[in-house]
Amino acid sequence: IMRAGFDGPNIAADTLLENPWPPRGLFAQLGTVSPEILCSADERAYEAMGMNISLSGMYDVVMNTIRSNVSEEEFGKMEKDITDFETQIGFSIRQDLLESVAGPMTAYLLPAWTIPEVPNGGAVLLADLRNPELFEKSMTAVEHFIQQMEDSKETVQIQTQTLSENQTVHVWVSPVLSLMQVMPCWMIQDSKVIIASHPSLATQAAARMDMNTAEGTLCQSERFRSVRSMYPPSAVSLSYSDTAVQFRQLLTKLQQFWPMLAMAATQKGIMLPMMLPNLDKYIASLPPTVCYTNMTSRGLESRYNGPGLDISVGTIGGGAMGAAILMPALSKTKCTAQRVVSGTNLKGIGNAAFVYANDHDGKFPLDLETLIGEADLSPESLKSPYQRRKSTSGPDYIYIAGQNEDSPPQNVLAYDNPTFKEEQYNVLYVDGHVAAEKLSDLRADVIRTYSNLNRQIPDDEKSWLGLASEDLEPSASENAENLDQ
Repeated sequence: IMRAGFDGPNIAADTLLENPWPPRGLFAQLGTVSPEILCSADERAYEAMGMNISLSGMYDVVMNTIRSNVSEEEFGKMEKDITDFETQIGFSIRQDLLESVAGPMTAYLLPAWTIPEVPNGGAVLLADLRNPELFEKSMTAVEHFIQQMEDSKETVQIQTQTLSENQTVHVWVSPVLSLMQVMPCWMIQDSKVIIASHPSLATQAAARMDMNTAEGTLCQSERFRSVRSMYPPSAVSLSYSDTAVQFRQLLTKLQQFWPMLAMAATQKGIMLPMMLPNLDKYIASLPPTVCYTNMTSRGLESRYNGPGLDISVGTIGGGAMGAAILMPALSKTKCTAQRVVSGTNLKGIGNAAFVYANDHDGKFPLDLETLIGEADLSPESLKSPYQRRKSTSGPDYIYIAGQNEDSPPQNVLAYDNPTFKEEQYNVLYVDGHVAAEKLSDLRADVIRTYSNLNRQIPDDEKSWLGLASEDLEPSASENAENLDQ
């Protein structure tokens, strides 16, 4: 159930996911948190989320669900596999690792170009620990297990950096991720685990925790304080987005590709500016986004309040409105893209057919599948980008066999299956060119092709083209032309 509207300049949306009371299953594993949990996030964060969830409880729910949906034999085999794996790694996933995590946790994202050590920005997760020693033991066992794997040294290397007597950062270094300045790491600070995308972010989070003040945290941000009163005293999840920063990040990334997109659009007859306009004065006025979820006797009740431009789970109202506006344009763009891909496939089929003919006395193959083995045609080229429907029948591309390089150049060699029900269909001709035609023109070309070949159109092909008997009767002018010849 959803209700959306406007709250001043903002979009407001309320949603309800009905659930029996008291909550059961996964819903019963959710606990409450206060807005202060977001104060664990860095002041520079442009998106933050707080929640309280029992990981060990979720594990139990998943296992019980599997047990009730498979046979005892299958479940027993799965349990044995888990036990064998736990013996290998040296700890219990449920009793040691998951049970050592208390529940409350905060996650936040940092924007690019604000932290010198991490120019691309990054992500941080802070989670309360019920048993820090047990969690550390479990994670260290995981690292030891990975290091014992034969190919692990080529894919990931685990390093440790000692910051102080009680602080050690564990860094998982992957050559591929390092190129993107991503170095996953974890460390334990007091009764919390800090998991970050870069060691610098982890150490900065630990330093703020050492200070034990609100300085440098999200609660010191003027933008966050302006919406702090909108949150309830407690909720099962809370999220905050600085929409201005987030939207600016999106535009910065889009600007890198915009000239290329504008050139591609120009080739299609769509004129776009080569550079995005400066929107700073509009972006600066965008308010932050607030979203939270409560567990009530009715179920999960969520509230969204923001401009509707942020990229988050909470943009229900804005997303719905944006989808309604953009759907016709997106649908048309998708159809155009599919037609281009299908035309490229047919062009590749034509090239492969000529390669085959060159080795077989100028004759084209008996079927398109032959081109895969004898002309190096990719199997993907025989798969149409159009989505099949219940009414779709026959192959993706219809092939008219029995032709050669000397056949009339305007004969049809292959074409889009008409049962895909599109506005236009790509047609491959014997001379190798591809054109998009309406169904009526395609039918006329296919009829002419079979007439040139002195053959009847197969019944299946008649059905795919939707041809009736009267469509195949020559007109008076055609009869006269044939008599003259």
